[in-house]
Amino acid sequence: MSSQAIWWMLAVTAVALLSCVSPAALSVQNFGEMDVDLDVESERAQFNSTCKCGKKFTRIVGGTETQVNAYPWQAALFHKDINSIVCGGSLITNQHILTAAHCFAPETPLTAENMVVHLRDHDLSNPSETNLVERYAKTIHIHKHYDRPTIQNDIAIIHLNKTVPISSRLLPVCLPSSAKLKYGNEEAIATGWGATSTGGDTTNTLQEVKVSVFSRKDCLNRTAFEPIRITRKMLCAAGLDGQGTCHGDSGGPLIYLDQEQNYDQIGITSFGHKGCGDKVLPAGFTRVNKYLRWIERHTTEGVYCSGFTFP
Repeated sequence: MSSQAIWWMLAVTAVALLSCVSPAALSVQNFGEMDVDLDVESERAQFNSTCKCGKKFTRIVGGTETQVNAYPWQAALFHKDINSIVCGGSLITNQHILTAAHCFAPETPLTAENMVVHLRDHDLSNPSETNLVERYAKTIHIHKHYDRPTIQNDIAIIHLNKTVPISSRLLPVCLPSSAKLKYGNEEAIATGWGATSTGGDTTNTLQEVKVSVFSRKDCLNRTAFEPIRITRKMLCAAGLDGQGTCHGDSGGPLIYLDQEQNYDQIGITSFGHKGCGDKVLPAGFTRVNKYLRWIERHTTEGVYCSGFTFP
């Protein structure tokens, strides 16, 4: 994933999937959702009390390779025609993946028709990896107020074509509490298959890196993300000693170990500076607890594991 200054995670070309596009070069365009955003009270989420979310089973720039299936919610979004990873994601129900809206922007090659979702995948170079679970997209819900140039509302949900079998090695991550308003100076973990150095190739094995979450004030003081405006619906985080997110990590989870020792997904890897792993200029993440009602509305057909509640 990264090591010195933070690559744009917005755009991935159809062939290399590694070049980045500055949002300033993109025309203003809102993505509409692929379904109707209802204003009326929606059906509430379903929970299974027999499974507990966010339980770890047991490279990112300067990062370390994870144990196989250590983060059992990690998803890889592949372009099936060119057999290459485009983005990461996370399992949140037995039938839904949380990821970034920019993974489906026009300049990227990923669509519902050509995407295959890998779960329980650790080494992408091993096509015969034991117990790999593959699913396809039934529907993709992209936030209707997602804006490409400013990266506002960079969040999407993939409704899988079939449910997945929940186990200790394939388990949803918890969603965060809406009550926790501040993550400044908290330690979190980012995971993905992004490059481990600026300009490098994506890695074959899942990587993890510890990062420090900035307060919004510190983020505003350290960044110059124009035309992106850092809002309260975003988080900033940077790693230590050159560690951080990089291209190839887009859409992947930023997780936080809560007081109950469950991993909550507090962010979705969204954007950054050219380069990887800069500890002065942090990466940007969509702040998940600002979208809990939107997430619940689009996941009522799935089943969550217990460990958190919606507001």
